Amino acid sequence: PTTIEGHLCQYVATGEMDPYHLLDKEKLDKMLSVITPEMEGSREIKALLGDDCSWGEVKMAMTYYQLGKEKT
Repeated sequence: PTTIEGHLCQYVATGEMDPYHLLDKEKLDKMLSVITPEMEGSREIKALLGDDCSWGEVKMAMTYYQLGKEKT
């Protein structure tokens, strides 16, 4: 699953795929709520979320967060 999620992140990064079609809305919203511009990387976010989210899901949320920042 993590490998597939990693590949899907490429489509999220280009805006071709909406992560809300791939992940549960509540889960993605929770992940996005802990991401801040000061975050160093996925380890920090994963540590905050624990086992509720996979590494691939965290990467997807970070990619989507970054995409939103680039649009503003």
